[in-house]
Amino acid sequence: MQRIHILITLAALVLFPAAATAQTWAVAPVKGVNIHPDFTKVVSVLLIQHLTEEGITVIDMSNDAAFSPDAAFEKGASAYVVTTILRMGEKVKVSAQVFDKGGKVKGAANLTAANPDDLDSVTARVSRALITGESPHESETIYEVTESDEVNLRQKKANSYWGLRIGGMTHFSSKLTKQPVKPGLGLVWLFDPRIFLIEVGTDFYWGHASKDDFSEFSWSLDVAGYYPFTQGGFCPYIGGGIGFGTRTSSWQEAPDAEGNYDTSTDTDYGLTVFAGTGILIGRTSTVSVRAELRYFVDTFTVRGEFSNGIMYFASVGF
Repeated sequence: MQRIHILITLAALVLFPAAATAQTWAVAPVKGVNIHPDFTKVVSVLLIQHLTEEGITVIDMSNDAAFSPDAAFEKGASAYVVTTILRMGEKVKVSAQVFDKGGKVKGAANLTAANPDDLDSVTARVSRALITGESPHESETIYEVTESDEVNLRQKKANSYWGLRIGGMTHFSSKLTKQPVKPGLGLVWLFDPRIFLIEVGTDFYWGHASKDDFSEFSWSLDVAGYYPFTQGGFCPYIGGGIGFGTRTSSWQEAPDAEGNYDTSTDTDYGLTVFAGTGILIGRTSTVSVRAELRYFVDTFTVRGEFSNGIMYFASVGF
């Protein structure tokens, strides 16, 4: 007989979970800030309806101007709900908290309604969140998506500049040292989201040494990241990056037995890594000027020799 009673109890818990977990909550008057009193009544009615639908036994004290927690507990409540609605422009924020007999918060939830049509969905999700302890953003159904949920999140404004730079390149090793300073031009895009700088650029450098009839052409496409030391218009920075580069060189071979000269060409390419430091002037303006010095190392050889050097340039961004 005792086993039968246990089985009946377990079956009741499985088949009637709402009855096993039934609670009695008192709903206090809704407090409204910067909003018409009719909206507080609407929120009270909707909140009571949705709590009831979720299996909560509700003691309606929303019209009791002299509401007190002691009065709610005297009427048999095990907890009470305090709700505040705050109007912010065209939007209304609904916040609710559940307190136990000791005055401790058992649950809290808030959600924003973009218009009066959202209030039903907002109060439904807030009510469910108070009971389950989940975020109201996690407990929504396909019928409770609000207009606020459809709005794209606001994003911080970030500055970016397109610019032209001119400069030079000097190699410390390989045959590319034949000309000490090679001029160059480049295009650059600088992205400035305030706490760091990102740059994408492409550069072209060329050189010619008439003594050895030697010429070269270098091209690179790189991505760099920098840390700015200040937030003002005059901004030193430091960082580094990686890019893809090519080194094309041509030279005149030694004369053959008949005294004829042949020209040979060699193209080497691969990844280049670099570290750099510079100064950004006009960071707070729509026009910026930069000066930068880089040390680079090619991960590939140039005509079989290790290649490294420095790049130095100035740029104007708009």
